[in-house]
Amino acid sequence: MRSDYLNFGGVPQADAIDIEGTRDFLEGLGYGRGDLRQARDAISQPRPRDFLLEGREGIEGRLCDFCFGPIWGGDFEHLKDGRDRCSRCSRTVVGSLEQFVDEYQQVRRNMELGFEIQLDVPMRVRMTNAKEIQARTNEVFTPSAGVDPRVLGFVEKSSSGQELWIENGAPRMAAICVMAHELTHIWQNSVWDQRAIRKQYGKKHELVIHEGMATWAQIQYLLLTREIDYAKSQHDYAWDRQDEYGVGYRLFLARYPFSFDGEMDRDSPFHNPMPL
Repeated sequence: MRSDYLNFGGVPQADAIDIEGTRDFLEGLGYGRGDLRQARDAISQPRPRDFLLEGREGIEGRLCDFCFGPIWGGDFEHLKDGRDRCSRCSRTVVGSLEQFVDEYQQVRRNMELGFEIQLDVPMRVRMTNAKEIQARTNEVFTPSAGVDPRVLGFVEKSSSGQELWIENGAPRMAAICVMAHELTHIWQNSVWDQRAIRKQYGKKHELVIHEGMATWAQIQYLLLTREIDYAKSQHDYAWDRQDEYGVGYRLFLARYPFSFDGEMDRDSPFHNPMPL
């Protein structure tokens, strides 16, 4: 069994191996504090609510609306819809339809392989600005110097199928994160018995279940694709949120600890009809 690889299939020679001594020897050489170990330790630790954004503001309290990093001087772009994008994020913007489609198809394939699922791919995928997304979701987007909480994408259901809308102007990693989040909603809409979900958790908790799992899935996706640093920043932001996204994320993370080895455990919300 792969899980018993240290026993070499159970052969007697395995008894001669001092596993703990080997571990201590390697740690003595400086191993054991790699990026994955540090990410696991960071994510397992409780976070104070004010650690993420407080004290990080750049000039005039400005923060990038995409990476949440500080903005200094004129080192940013002020987009027409009110969002601020730092120069770091501007360098990796998904600017063309061809690039957008390529990234979207890659995220879809990776999710199907990593989570062992099939996705009912929407017939249309659209990019639009933040204000139009807010208008279509009846959310209020109020631009400010800091990070402006907003809906970054949504899935629209119709008689012809599902349509995916995603915010434009985003750097590559932010776009990938939104794609993974919204593709999780597409999976939920296709697979879940919505009446059973509503009956099990109550209508008032329905959004917590849907958004909590999607937020968990987007960060787990980043870990599966080895985007450790970005996964940590997304975890920090999600952990700090006090809305349905943050509450749901903390519930799912407690139920399904993250996998860092590139392979998902079968005990995942994608394989449980009642995910919590």
